[in-house]
Amino acid sequence: MVITISQTEMLALWRQLRYNEPIRNDAAVTRVDGVDRDRFHRVEMRNWYLNLLATGDLRYLKISDIASQVAVTSMGDGTGRVLLPERCVRPLWVMLEGWNRAARVVEPQSLEAEMQLNDYSRGGAVDPVAVHYPGHLRLYSLVDGVIPKISTLRCIIEPDDGVFELDESALSTIPPLL
Repeated sequence: MVITISQTEMLALWRQLRYNEPIRNDAAVTRVDGVDRDRFHRVEMRNWYLNLLATGDLRYLKISDIASQVAVTSMGDGTGRVLLPERCVRPLWVMLEGWNRAARVVEPQSLEAEMQLNDYSRGGAVDPVAVHYPGHLRLYSLVDGVIPKISTLRCIIEPDDGVFELDESALSTIPPLL
């Protein structure tokens, strides 16, 4: 189940899971000459979370459909381009009207991406491919005579600052500090 956790709640969980610190509410100690440990923990949490969004198992993440927020631009060579919102961390798959199935999203340095540069090995409506470049997707190939319209674009979106959206089981991936 996907849960939404505030930064304060996540900090308490982080300290408990990573540093094995029990939450103490019965005493308060204040130091003005020491390291700001909470700030250090917040940086660690943020780095862990961004890595989870970018590379983590999809079962730990909230998947969003942003098809209504984007549009396809025909590039004139049988391909299309989709500008991604700034907060789109990882596009997963895209489906255009007229395609037989959703396109798999590949990285530009992959063999599948290289094959899209040739008209004869390029994906079509039967076997579409989307290449993920920074900030946009390049779709191979558009259907001739059909105005390209995205029916589905599923991706991982970075939530607002100070919010963590994840499956509860993702907390098990926080590495304890030994």
